[in-house]
Amino acid sequence: MYSAPLQAIQGDIVRQHIAPLEAIHGDRVPPYSSAIQWITSFLWTGLPHPFNVRIGFAGQVGSSGPHTLTPVGRRGQGLGHNQHMRDVDLLEPVGVPWFQRFQTNSMELEDTHMDAYLHILRKRQRYYSTVYGPRINILDSQFYSWLLNDWERLMGSGADKPRRSWSMFKHQWSAEDLAVVRGLVPVGTKPWNEVDVVLIPCNLGRTHWALASVDLTTGSIYLMDPFRQEVPFRHRKTQLACLRYFLPSMLHALDFHGRRRRGDMTYTLQNKPFPLNIVSRDRVPQQDRGGNCGAHTLRLIEYLAANRDTFDWSENEMGTIREKMAVEVYCNSKDWSSS
Repeated sequence: MYSAPLQAIQGDIVRQHIAPLEAIHGDRVPPYSSAIQWITSFLWTGLPHPFNVRIGFAGQVGSSGPHTLTPVGRRGQGLGHNQHMRDVDLLEPVGVPWFQRFQTNSMELEDTHMDAYLHILRKRQRYYSTVYGPRINILDSQFYSWLLNDWERLMGSGADKPRRSWSMFKHQWSAEDLAVVRGLVPVGTKPWNEVDVVLIPCNLGRTHWALASVDLTTGSIYLMDPFRQEVPFRHRKTQLACLRYFLPSMLHALDFHGRRRRGDMTYTLQNKPFPLNIVSRDRVPQQDRGGNCGAHTLRLIEYLAANRDTFDWSENEMGTIREKMAVEVYCNSKDWSSS
């Protein structure tokens, strides 16, 4: 059964702190602006904020006397790692090591890092529909993992196609299983019959992050992979078999075509998998360091959700990009004690 890890959005969001800054202020301003660098320096050095303000949930600012923005410094001076926990809209609070891992270049991101930032992107969609595509769904990291586990349970580990006894249009999905396609989870998504594209972060081989972009108007899957070395197509085809076969089955179970508006689709659901297309590595920024695949994947989702299909960053900028992401998550979090 699929279970979304994210809580419902609580309270009002201060929009300027979740805004897609580079989309609003110009293509190349943030995350390279002095403002972001300034915030980062105070966030991670443990110095008191010079303006005596406190940044709480969703970037809400209020006077509270001198306040330290950072959980602690880079080495954890001054506070124990369990004494300053933050609510980043996950089921459990996170502490200093979590933020340090997020902002450190080349360190691998865990699913909680991915989900916390993806949740912010869905908030942006809610408040900035003119910037972010209204017909795009951003899923969390749990969806692919759940489908993969179900696939391996039913078909066996390493299977690239279903067993003969399995029927795509007869498989019985539970209401909980179909909650994602109905747009009930994760928070901030829409029913799939109301969107054209679904962006799915995939932990391939449970060691490498990549993005599967599902085009619901053509019934196709496009894999955007930041892994620099070429991987055999058959290998990626096996890793994404759970999406290729299960997605059309789930859409059929909910009468996807019957609920879509007429004329916006170029295919009809048939008893066959969605085709897989590998996007050229020339179009997708590639990682030089093993641990940056997750951050590259988040950046791809951020751009595609804002209808930007030219990916104009490189591995050399990943250190700054990761600091920006960590700052955004922190500024949209709150003290766990006040949750």
